[in-house]
Amino acid sequence: MSEQKVNTKKTVKVGAREINIPDDWDLSNLHDLIDISGSGEWGEEVETDTNNNQALVLRSGDITLDGKLSTKDIATRYLSEKDYTQHAIEPLDIVIVSSSGSKRHIGKKWLAPEKIDQNKYHFTNFLYRIRLDKSKCSATFIYYFLCSDHETAFLQSISPTSTGLQNLDTDSYEDLTIPFPPLPEQYRVADILSTVDEQIHQTEEMIEHTRDLKQGLRQDILLKGVDQQNYKHIQLGPKEFEIPKQWSVKQISDVCDDIIDYRGKTPTYSDSGIPHIRNFNIEENRLVMDDIEYVSEDTYDEWMTRGIPKEGDVFFTTEAPLGKAAMVPEFKFSLAQRLVVLQPGEKITGKYLMYLLTSDFMKKYYHTRATGSTVKGLSNRALQKVKILVPSIEEQSKITACLSNVDSKLYKEMEYLENLKELKRGLMQDLITGKVRVDTD
Repeated sequence: MSEQKVNTKKTVKVGAREINIPDDWDLSNLHDLIDISGSGEWGEEVETDTNNNQALVLRSGDITLDGKLSTKDIATRYLSEKDYTQHAIEPLDIVIVSSSGSKRHIGKKWLAPEKIDQNKYHFTNFLYRIRLDKSKCSATFIYYFLCSDHETAFLQSISPTSTGLQNLDTDSYEDLTIPFPPLPEQYRVADILSTVDEQIHQTEEMIEHTRDLKQGLRQDILLKGVDQQNYKHIQLGPKEFEIPKQWSVKQISDVCDDIIDYRGKTPTYSDSGIPHIRNFNIEENRLVMDDIEYVSEDTYDEWMTRGIPKEGDVFFTTEAPLGKAAMVPEFKFSLAQRLVVLQPGEKITGKYLMYLLTSDFMKKYYHTRATGSTVKGLSNRALQKVKILVPSIEEQSKITACLSNVDSKLYKEMEYLENLKELKRGLMQDLITGKVRVDTD
């Protein structure tokens, strides 16, 4: 990307904010850039004489928070001839969630691709479609502006504070002031951001492929072992499995020296101090230090009286959700409810136990032992009685080495994805306000 400095700027108001844009940029409210806009039609569940056009009708749940279309559960409905024609999504239409039971979903948006089959998708009355006048603006450039912090701040300023069903005030929304450069620069900015989005998409696909690889490998290697030939049948809950003959089946209480459990109370938090690890800090077999609460030294001393976790132990979530696990780090922390620490004995390694407990077949097994009407969980007593597969320590090491290699690949891909997202955020901030100009030659 070739950049050129901007020397002269003007201050304009975008929603509730004042921003600086280049002198040669124009301003328009969204309404004046729109060719057509409006809500869709839900249609009928069964075909009737008047509603006899079968259609895939998008709902608010089909648009993800990060602006993608989820095609897993699109509804099939029947529309009238008029609605079928009027509410078909065309290339570069912008589809926005305008009604939802959750305020955070209002304003989710999806940009239809440049190549989309005619009449492939239609949209419900809970969605709001904008078709821009392409002689005035680049739809992709405007879409990226509508994905920016400036739009988010404006959306919050026009959103009601009521509870219940949330609705977007589309008339007010179309009053949003949008700054934009000449068309060639709009296209260039859109191309740059679209290229980053494509890299993000490709990286997400790589991550999903690696996750599938890990899941398949984990299922195979944790049941069959490495280079094993002789097998026996064992029972885990209602299901029978085939495992190597040399392996044994033990209860968790047989192979763990202790289960450190602080369920039943919540400590007083502090602004800083010792990290307090909760169940949602466990993701992808690792500890994620996001949204961390803290406790003071005094609270830690009062709280941590049932045992002190050590490096090499295993975090395990007992509910909400049940079945996530990660290795305990070397630093000092306090332990929350819904999360226990398993302390492996000499017959099992922590890393093997972590991978085993997060395998699909083990999750299905111990979920049969879980209790609870709304949130399923494992009591300490039930957890102690969970049966697990115990190979030799040497075999455990071989298994964890294979799975750790896949995890290493997965974490690198996830880190690269976060870097791309950060790059996109920075580019959007710079390019859609003209802070950085692009060469259109």
